Amino acid sequence: MASAVVPGRSKCPHCQAKLTWSGAYVATLVMVLITLAICGLAILVLNRLDIEDRWIKGTAFSGLTLPPVLVMGWVGAVLQRRYSVLRKLG
Repeated sequence: MASAVVPGRSKCPHCQAKLTWSGAYVATLVMVLITLAICGLAILVLNRLDIEDRWIKGTAFSGLTLPPVLVMGWVGAVLQRRYSVLRKLG
């Protein structure tokens, strides 16, 4: 199910049934918006620091954005599995 292209639809690896999570599209939209906000804040912080070297700027951007985005993805997956209902389509 981790290879689903559309966030609200996936296939069971065993029986090939089409499955969907309730609220998957809303959760995906919220996570994308939070990711954009994190990236925007990181860009603002890097512009205030006035770093000239491209490699240092890229490394700092990765260091500022990757940890919160990874934590958000993990928390989103845990909450989706705990509070959402997996149902069969069609």
